[in-house]
Formats: sequence, C-alpha cells, structure tokens
Amino acid sequence: MMNYFYAGGYYVKQPNCLYRCSLDVTKENEVALKILEGYDITNAVYMCFSTDKKVLYAVIETAEYKGQYGGGLAAFAVGSDGKLSIINEVGTGGNSPCHLSVSDDNTKVYVAHYMEGTTAIFNIESGGAIGELIKVIDHSDFSTPSRTFPGRQEGCHAHFVEQKNDSLWMCDLGTDSVFVFNLDGGEPRRIEMQKGYGPRHLTFHPTLPFAYLINEFSCTVVTINTETLELMGEVDVLKTADPNCTSAAIAISPNNDYLLVSNRGGFSNTISVLDLDDKGNVGKLKQLVESRGVCPRDFSFSPCGTKVLVANQDSDLITVLDWDGAGNLNIMDEKLTVQKPVCVIF
Repeated sequence: MMNYFYAGGYYVKQPNCLYRCSLDVTKENEVALKILEGYDITNAVYMCFSTDKKVLYAVIETAEYKGQYGGGLAAFAVGSDGKLSIINEVGTGGNSPCHLSVSDDNTKVYVAHYMEGTTAIFNIESGGAIGELIKVIDHSDFSTPSRTFPGRQEGCHAHFVEQKNDSLWMCDLGTDSVFVFNLDGGEPRRIEMQKGYGPRHLTFHPTLPFAYLINEFSCTVVTINTETLELMGEVDVLKTADPNCTSAAIAISPNNDYLLVSNRGGFSNTISVLDLDDKGNVGKLKQLVESRGVCPRDFSFSPCGTKVLVANQDSDLITVLDWDGAGNLNIMDEKLTVQKPVCVIF
C-alpha cells in the first residue's frame, strides 16, 4: 500500500525545506521510504491542510521575511498526484511562526509566533490563497512571563493554536498558560500550569470533552475538560525524571485508546505510549521506545494506522515505528535522510 506524506524542517545546506515523500507498505509488512520532490521554501517547520486537503499551508519560521520583520506563511495547491504548486506567500508580521492550523469552516488560518508571543489570524481567499491579516492576539496583553525555566521563559512564547468549536486554544510556553479565546470576542480565559512546566502542544479527544496537553519542561500530560476548563489529572511520560529531556509532540492513536508523546534530549530520544480508557482518562506509561534518531519532534500515524513516522531533527532522519494497535511500538529498519525534519503530515 502506497501512502504519500510531506516533511518539513529547517534550512541547513539545501534550499529545500519541504519534501513530498512516499511510504510503501507491503503485504509482508516491509516498508520503503522515498523522497519524490523537494520545494524551495525556508524553514517550513510546521504544516497543515485545508479542511478538504486541497491546500497545504506551511509556516516559514524566520525573524525576517523578504526584507521585512517577521516570518512568513505559504499556501500550496495539492494536485491529484500530491504534487504541490505555490499559490501565494505572505509575511506574518511576527517573529518565528512555529505552528498553524485552519478554522473549522476553512475561512481562516491561525498562526502562533514563538518569539513574538502572539497569535495571528489571516483570512483565506477563494482558491485557498492567504488573504489579509485580520487580527493579532498579543499574549502580553493578558499574561506575564513565568521566568522559571532558564532561558526559555523570559517572555511570552506562543507554541500552538487550534480551534475547538467556537473557541481558539493557544499554548504559551513562556507564561505556563493555555489561553482559550472566544472567537466572538472578549478576553481569553487562562488555564495556568505549575511554574516551569512549559505548555507546548495539545490534542483534542475526537468524541469526549477533553484536551490533552504536553508540557515541554515537566514532561507531563495534563488533561483539561474543554467545557469547564478544569484540570482533570496529570501523568509523567518518562520512567524516571530527566532534567535535560523535553517533550515535544502529542497525538491520540487511531482507535482513541492510547496517547503518544515524543521526548528529546538528555537520556531520552523516545516515543512514550500511555493508556487512554474509553472515558478519556490517561493511565500509566505503557511503553517507552527509542525513536532511532536524535531530537524527535513531530510524528504522525500513517493513514492505514499501522505505522508511525518520526521526524528526528538533529540526525536528519525520518524513522519508522510499527504500531500493532494494542499499544506496542516496534522499531523498523527503514530510514529516510531529510534535512532537519520537524513536521510530518500525511
């Protein structure tokens, strides 16, 4: 079975920072990875699709874009064969855009600026083009830096943004906060983590009113009730504490029965697997498996749900783990060399 995916990352030596790739899985469970095409775009470190998957959006994580302050945002049309063709690019006006998502009705793109500590909202025009900047949410207007984790919490640092129903959820690593902004207006509601936790990314349960937040510095998952905004529990994602390890990405397995988290640095370049019961409760750590690379950032389940691709940023590798559906990841031999990969999206 042939699956196609895109990998994005940082610029080092090659002009291409975005790749169209293939994952071939045989009936004998053998896998093959291949780069099909590269695209000349700088630091395409995070990507998302339009709701109909006809357009791919990518951030350009820079401090300067075409001579102007801030980073950029690119839109690509996705062909029937998966090939990308540029629609347009715009400057975001904020330093280091690191995460983005599309609104439920496919009319807006949300962008998180890491160094700027802001969330920007852009219109989407006909054909998927990025339109005008319509709003900037400045996190410093309603929060202050935690200044707890050395060198990383001296200012606001937006790290994630996604719509859930009529609200925009934003993680701010620098203020140890998750902000919930009503799209109809008003001040965001603030969900505070413990000092020095560093909220990074979250994922929403597809059927239950829960969000699962990964904290970068504490290496813990916190469950949040999306209706009441109450904290429902906290679980460690490592077997033993490691002050030099930080967690990065979080995802729910295809059958909604496990949570997976990536961890990098220290003694751990791993993927954690945690139990998730049918009531949405996060259980104990079930497995900790090596990512087979250095600094695993993002990871993604294949469409068939049996493979997990991991972007190992500091070893220039995308690796493959086999997922048996019962909470077990197994290392596979296949690897793909890609320049500083950060994000993988099918």
